[in-house]
Amino acid sequence: MKSLNKFIQTAKVLAFTLLLVISCFPTAAMALRLPKAGDFLAFPQSVPIVDGSFDVSVTGELIEDTRLGSAIISLPPGGESGVIEQIIITGPDGRVEYGCQNQPVTTGSNLIQECGGPAYLLKGPTTYTAKGAGFDPELETTLTVDLQALYLD
Repeated sequence: MKSLNKFIQTAKVLAFTLLLVISCFPTAAMALRLPKAGDFLAFPQSVPIVDGSFDVSVTGELIEDTRLGSAIISLPPGGESGVIEQIIITGPDGRVEYGCQNQPVTTGSNLIQECGGPAYLLKGPTTYTAKGAGFDPELETTLTVDLQALYLD
């Protein structure tokens, strides 16, 4: 019984030491963290499609350098499709950080993958512009984009 107590005490000390070492020396994988809702102030999650097309331009602030790994399109059920004529993301230095042209889309399309991503975006003022056309069968609907990103510390 005495040796079991001694073993448990030693295990507690080792666990505490390991916890201390891990917290003091973060690994490279810890430098990437998922964003929280509302962090993409420059990117609208949904845009209205009117008469089968949309045109949006929004400027906002990215709070940290970000890598966009995917941008998954959601459209209404029933075979809704269209063409993203242009996406341009301009960073704080005025340079185009990401672009895509004439990309056909349906629900499940990943714009980052299909346009040669990922997209690396710098912290600071960011402008997002996008145009799309040819959306049908519903001409009045909403296009939603689910962004999956990691911050680069």
